[in-house]
Amino acid sequence: CESFAEIRDVVYHEYGHAIVSRMYSGGMANGGLNEGQADVWSMSITGDSILARGSSTGAPGSFIRRYDVDYKVYPTDLVGQVHADGEIIAGAWWDYSKNVGSKDSMAKLFAETLLNEKPDGANGTEGIVYYEMLIGALVNDDDDATLSNGTPHMTEIVKAFAKHGIYLLQDVK
Repeated sequence: CESFAEIRDVVYHEYGHAIVSRMYSGGMANGGLNEGQADVWSMSITGDSILARGSSTGAPGSFIRRYDVDYKVYPTDLVGQVHADGEIIAGAWWDYSKNVGSKDSMAKLFAETLLNEKPDGANGTEGIVYYEMLIGALVNDDDDATLSNGTPHMTEIVKAFAKHGIYLLQDVK
């Protein structure tokens, strides 16, 4: 069988868990958010929406997760499995990088949001936690301390998160 320890995307994902553990002083409670964040760390390093491309021997088209097709939407695709649930928030961040045209800009805003806001909550509170991530992204994108006049990338952020069922007005579509 394949050793995932030799697949760079998996190593970056696991390193992402270490970063989150450090930022959150020992870890976070929400498993879906934790897994999604680890995928975002990996994608921010590789610049690739497909994690562990070619990970199965003899199957060049294999992968573990991908964020460029068949995107996951809250609450429809919330299934109570942390890796699957994390695809919702990771997909929102990937789509933000596409909307803004820069993986580096996504990685910077993502890191600032985690460092400054630390969204988290118990498993089962993904709707609240993912919403807090959206608000945190807007707060950290703001350049004049006045959210009422928007932020430099408000449209790109809001559209990316809305594509995954995470709305500025929570459940109002």
